[in-house]
Amino acid sequence: MTNHSLRTLLLHRHRVWLILAAFLLLFFGVVQGTSNVNMFHEWGKYQTSEKDFNKYDVPAMKKAHKSMTYAQFIKDQRTLKYGNPLRGHVTQDGTFFSMIYFLTAIVLGCLMTFWDQFSGFNRLLFSSGARRRQILAMKVRLYLPVLLIGYLLGAVISYAIIRSGVPHDYLIFYWRSLFLYLPIFIIQLIAAFAAGSLFGIVIGQPLPLVITLGFLGISAGGFSIHVMYWLGMNTRVNYDRITSTPWFNYAFWLFFAILFIGLCVAFYPRISLENSHQYLLIPQLRPWVLAAFTIYVPAVTEDWLFAGQHAISMAITGIAVFSFLYWYLYRPQWLGRKSTQSANHSQTPAP
Repeated sequence: MTNHSLRTLLLHRHRVWLILAAFLLLFFGVVQGTSNVNMFHEWGKYQTSEKDFNKYDVPAMKKAHKSMTYAQFIKDQRTLKYGNPLRGHVTQDGTFFSMIYFLTAIVLGCLMTFWDQFSGFNRLLFSSGARRRQILAMKVRLYLPVLLIGYLLGAVISYAIIRSGVPHDYLIFYWRSLFLYLPIFIIQLIAAFAAGSLFGIVIGQPLPLVITLGFLGISAGGFSIHVMYWLGMNTRVNYDRITSTPWFNYAFWLFFAILFIGLCVAFYPRISLENSHQYLLIPQLRPWVLAAFTIYVPAVTEDWLFAGQHAISMAITGIAVFSFLYWYLYRPQWLGRKSTQSANHSQTPAP
């Protein structure tokens, strides 16, 4: 099958998801912009009174800000600021680098690889004569431009709405910081897209896929904060300051982008159609997944069973996770062996 034929086939198959993704990304841009404008006007309704300012805010100010007037204070409170004012530091601004784009990238990547596998369309693709990595590369060429262009247009829409809905005197854009973080966020989106694609390649059941992604998504943020806190307490290094530097963010997200892309390229040709609709489509990953979750889940939950008793809680959690996953991951093999044995037994002629 030629690249043109493959592209036409995949585009016809995935066009609904691509159009929906483009629409959602633009819609998110509108939502981000209007929410900022609405927030600005809401703050204007509930601003601090001059009496409360003199009574509570002035005594709490640092010496450098003691000379601030009430009018200056109100303007500073209402001013919308985007980016990081510190030179050489960046911040993931919640408007232009929103987490909703990151989550959309994960879902889009997962949908790209999982949908064809779950619906059985991979059987047609894999028997078409096209190499599996060629199929994966063509899917990426269809999905990734929609994600990145849709995000950039969404960010432009947000900016246009904010500029038109908020007086310019109440807007501060730290452009250096924003433009420094833009390539970082694009790499971050690519890493998220590759991570979602990896889960769609490896996992073959929809509900366990959603549960796995949901658990890892909810726990990863808190776990990373916990790790940073532990490192800061034990190494006496200001990791908050380090993580706000461009070089750290570039290195961090570039590493994960390359890692997830490499795993996708390595695992996609190994998808077993015989294991369709099982939790893991690649049986060789069972021991690795079992070990990873047995270590990760207790590390995340810590002392949730018995407050203050980390060791006991983590040990019980680890044993429970190992026992359940061992049964869940290897159960299809047991059932298959039993059915084979029973079939062989039924075919044995009576003496």
